[in-house]
Amino acid sequence: MKINKPVITLAQIQGEKAILNWVSGDDRTASYIIYKKIKEDTWNTKTVKFTNISDVRYEDRDIVRGAEYTYTLQAVDEYGILSEKTNETTLILPKLQEVN
Repeated sequence: MKINKPVITLAQIQGEKAILNWVSGDDRTASYIIYKKIKEDTWNTKTVKFTNISDVRYEDRDIVRGAEYTYTLQAVDEYGILSEKTNETTLILPKLQEVN
């Protein structure tokens, strides 16, 4: 039987980084996978996968202003069985406004 997916409790930009917090949806969870989709412009999107995350908090310092980042999480049990993915959550670090 599949394990339950984690529940994202916080997704926000703090300073120059993206912060994700979540709670485990299942006590059989051994680790988490974070999928980070980066939309640099209308035509360019790439996905990065982070595996073996043991914490329930993730700080992403590898973000740039104006790009759109979409995160989804997945739980993994001790046998490598994956949960469903969480709903996507999107964060953008706004571009700085130029002062004239």
